[in-house]
Amino acid sequence: MANSDNTVRLGLTPKFIDIKNAIEMLNISSDTSNFLVKKEQISDKYFRYSPPVNAFRVDCAEGQGEFRIEHAGSIQILLSVGASGLLTNQSEKSKISSGDILAIPASSSSYLMQLTEGKVFIAYCP
Repeated sequence: MANSDNTVRLGLTPKFIDIKNAIEMLNISSDTSNFLVKKEQISDKYFRYSPPVNAFRVDCAEGQGEFRIEHAGSIQILLSVGASGLLTNQSEKSKISSGDILAIPASSSSYLMQLTEGKVFIAYCP
């Protein structure tokens, strides 16, 4: 038996699509009790969102200010939402503009983020 023999498909494939069987198998209910992620205030303009899993975290630096970010030991992905400013990582400097996505390698040490406005979300593995 092939690995995909027990797969029920709903679309986007030339193979057999079994919507009736898939609907019978699904348990459609809503439960938001474990879905909401709490916003923890780390400092005046720095927040942490910790989902109920240990796989990742998301931090957020908001508004004008200087933020020294200690490296988490994993790659960090930064997403700028309406933010502008400057990121200094060791001797390198990068301009931050709205919509930018920046990657900080796992081998980096702490870095400095100077924002004039907006938010920067930082996703990483703790």
